[in-house]
Amino acid sequence: MLITRESDYAIRIMRSLATEEKLTVNEICENEQIPFSFAYKILKKLQKEGLVLVLRGANGGYKIKKSPSEITLLDVVKAIDEEVILNKCQSKNYVCEYETHSGKDCTVHKELCRLQKIMAAELSRYTLKEVIEG
Repeated sequence: MLITRESDYAIRIMRSLATEEKLTVNEICENEQIPFSFAYKILKKLQKEGLVLVLRGANGGYKIKKSPSEITLLDVVKAIDEEVILNKCQSKNYVCEYETHSGKDCTVHKELCRLQKIMAAELSRYTLKEVIEG
């Protein structure tokens, strides 16, 4: 599915970080009502993709690495999920049972591909700043 629970939590984490100078995992979890273990795992992925900076030490925490106006929803979702797809038939190397059985093009797949492009375009159009401002 396009927006997994993990992606949803990642967007919330980024929202929280975008409104503060720095936050600890516990503060993020409290602000966004996200389980600690899940938040920690997501923050590691966001750090790996260059969206979040880890501040080490006694006064450490996490902070957003770029301006919220430079981060799109697609950036956040892609940092979390390997594939950003509407349906499993959009997956790489997926073999359509309908096409295999009937020998015809799958019109459902064709339509989902069209919708997939629209969704990706919309997610890349909206920035974190726009999400925060509503």
